Parts: sequence; structure tokens; C-alpha cells
Amino acid sequence: MNITKKQESGFSQKYYVGAFTGRVVMINPTVQELTEYRGATPKDDAKEINYSGKTQNGDEFVSIHFYIQPEYLDAPLLVRKFMFIDKPVESKDKAPQWVNQVGMASYCANKRDLADWFTDFTDFNTKEKIADKEIRQAFQGESKFYEFLTEWMSSVNYFEPSTKIWIDDKKKFFNNIDKYVKEQYQPLVKAEKKWLDATDKETRAKLAEDVYTGVIAGLATVSCKESSESVKYYQGVYDSFFGGKKVQGFLNNVRTQLWRKDVKKNGKDGIYLRWFKQVTEGEYQLKDLYELCIFKEIDLANFTQYSNETFIPPVEEKQTVANEDLY
Repeated sequence: MNITKKQESGFSQKYYVGAFTGRVVMINPTVQELTEYRGATPKDDAKEINYSGKTQNGDEFVSIHFYIQPEYLDAPLLVRKFMFIDKPVESKDKAPQWVNQVGMASYCANKRDLADWFTDFTDFNTKEKIADKEIRQAFQGESKFYEFLTEWMSSVNYFEPSTKIWIDDKKKFFNNIDKYVKEQYQPLVKAEKKWLDATDKETRAKLAEDVYTGVIAGLATVSCKESSESVKYYQGVYDSFFGGKKVQGFLNNVRTQLWRKDVKKNGKDGIYLRWFKQVTEGEYQLKDLYELCIFKEIDLANFTQYSNETFIPPVEEKQTVANEDLY
């Protein structure tokens, strides 16, 4: 017989749950950029982060990782990841998903049957059509990405016919994701940082003209993966965010827990109530560890709240492995 005793549990990494506000500080950084931001030096044998590859099914993919710095003391970077595969998206009923130039997405069996709000730009006052929106079939990962972009890029005029936030060069996007991100998205981060770093009002006012992004709010989570030998924990974020004026409304609902009062005059659920139901109800409810509270550090050894059927094994029974989950 040859046996070994399981190692004593311990958590070398801090974990957080709850509603946070923050800013995107990096997009698809290199190992050096990421470690330097954290105040460290890359190891000599550190492997570069690869933002493209193949899935287990053999599909080629590219990915974009947004690193978000919460506006709380000593809080770690949170990462929202998007994976893209050059395959069309269809509903359960085989209806294709369509996207337009301003990041909207809709399922419809025939392109000609798409709703006017999806296909037309209209005058804000007269509601008359002023231009067509460019439309095409969506590829995998695209619609969720645009949901995030439109919240983060909260200063963009999405009613202006010249506005285009969609991926307009699919070939370039999939063939060289690093170059595409460097040209299209990283300048947005740099422009915001330059504006934030400015010290006088005149300079800030001038720089503000080139700033299209802002503070976003989301929900920090912790996921758990169990094997026969260990339990691995990963700091994560829920995939829906709020930007612009919706940030404060989201935080108010977290503080008051009055989600179910967010009902429109026509009886339909408001945006915060829809979010609340997505997180807490139904087949696709959030299965990671979470708490509907303001952002806070948690002690995993004593954290008992869980959602759905997610079960956290007692930490004394298995070796616990902390994971930064950098990419």
C-alpha cells in the first residue's frame, strides 16, 4: 500500500463578490504589461498570453479580454472574456441571429422581416426614418460582446447613422486579433486614461472630446471546479454590465434590494428587474458563488451562500488551489 495524506487547505488569494464599479484599464495585455501593472516583474520563463487557438471541438477561435480595475482599495483586476468563432448563430428554432452596425442583435427567420427599430435610423423628435442600418448575420460570441461595448462606450451617440461599433472587417479580426484590438479598442483605454491623468480643467475639457468610455458596474463572482484531488476557485464576473446613467440605478437596487419594484408603466419589467431575474431565476440563472451586496472580500472557508445546485465542499476535506485565472 502506498498512500499520502491530503494537504491542508489554505487560500493564498483574495476573493470578492458583490456589485462593483470600475474602469477598463487593459485589453488583451502582454504578460509584461499585466505584471508591470500589478507592480511586479515578469518571470524569465513566463509564457506569453495567447488570444487565439482551437477549442476542444477543433474550432479556431480568437478572444478579447477586458481587464477591469474596481474602484475599491486594494481590489484585484477583474476580467471579462469574450471568445469568438467564425460560425453563424441560430436560435433553437433555427432562426439566424442578426447584428447591426450599432451593436444590436435580433433573431429572425428572414432578414426582410426584422423590426424597423433594428433596421432603421430615425429622427429623435419626428421618429421618421433617416437612414438604413447596416445588417449582417452574427458569428458566435458577437452579440454578448456588443452588449458589453455599448455599456462601456456610454458616450457614443447610437442614434447617429455614421456610428459603427461592430466588427467591420471579419477577415482581419480573425486573422490578426492582436493587431485588431491594438487599432480598434486599446486607443479607447488610452484616451480615457489620458483624460483621467490630466490635472487642469482646460486640458481635461479638451481631452474629454475624445473619450467615449466610462465607469461600468457589474457583479463579482467566484466559480468552483471540483476534481477528485482538489477544489479550484476562480475569481470571476457575471457577464452583464451597466454603464452610463444606469450605473447608479444598479447600485441603488443592490443597496435597497427593491428589484421587483422596477416595473414600467406598461407592466413590463425594467432593466434592473430583468437583470435580477436572469441572475436568480430560471434555467440560465447564475451558478457561480455570488451575493447581491456591495463589493466585498469573502472568506471561502466560511462562505455558505450558493446559487442553484452549486455546492462548495468543506475546505478541510480537499486540497484547495487558488487560481488567478489571468486569461
